[in-house]
Amino acid sequence: MDRVNKDDCVSCTLKHLSAAIVEMGELQKGYWDTDHEIYCEGNLNEASEQIAGIDLRLANQLRALRVNVFNDRAGIKPSHIKICKQLFWQVKKYLKDEKTIIHTSATPKKPKPCNCGKSKTTENSG
Repeated sequence: MDRVNKDDCVSCTLKHLSAAIVEMGELQKGYWDTDHEIYCEGNLNEASEQIAGIDLRLANQLRALRVNVFNDRAGIKPSHIKICKQLFWQVKKYLKDEKTIIHTSATPKKPKPCNCGKSKTTENSG
């Protein structure tokens, strides 16, 4: 099966894992059937996709965690959060390797200036 996300990026993987850990905390408090569930599952999937081209073993562990949590819907256990944190630190080790793929930010380096405070003239103004 082809991967949906073809970008491999350690920084993005870490970003998605961090978000998933936060969302797991909310699910552990009982916030199922909310956006927390959607974001957690999506971030775990995205983290798995982002690391797949760098470390397929880690990608498969993330997938297994996601499947375990969301197929059973038995709730978030402390062990789920612990596993996610352990995977985070395993991925973070790749930042020390200069050959690791980290793609550039999607945000432009110099954002366009905001014009919201400037008054606009209209054809009808006199």
